[in-house]
Amino acid sequence: MISRKYDTKSNVIGDKIKQLRKSKKLSRATLSNKLMMLGIDINQDSIYKIEKGTRIIKDFELAALSIVLEVSESELLQDFKTDLKSNYYTKKVFNFLEVKNMLNLSSNLEKKLNTN
Repeated sequence: MISRKYDTKSNVIGDKIKQLRKSKKLSRATLSNKLMMLGIDINQDSIYKIEKGTRIIKDFELAALSIVLEVSESELLQDFKTDLKSNYYTKKVFNFLEVKNMLNLSSNLEKKLNTN
């Protein structure tokens, strides 16, 4: 089954949204009102859920949040992308080391068989 969560969260930008909202001294109500002015209906409770990572963010909501918080969509996703790349390269190195270890074991076994 394909997971619909990443690291137990339904979205990957909730922490960043909360950080930006607080740095701009916006309450959840104010953020909700600014989004409403763009025609995007996200109430205070939904903003709380987004920030906690328990609510999915739609693409048009992401675009509106980036406008209201005055950052690019890419900036909202940057921490996630960095984490994802780090995990990708860590797994790639781990897989390489795993294969190398298997080859070494195979080589050692072959040497033992040849000496007997």
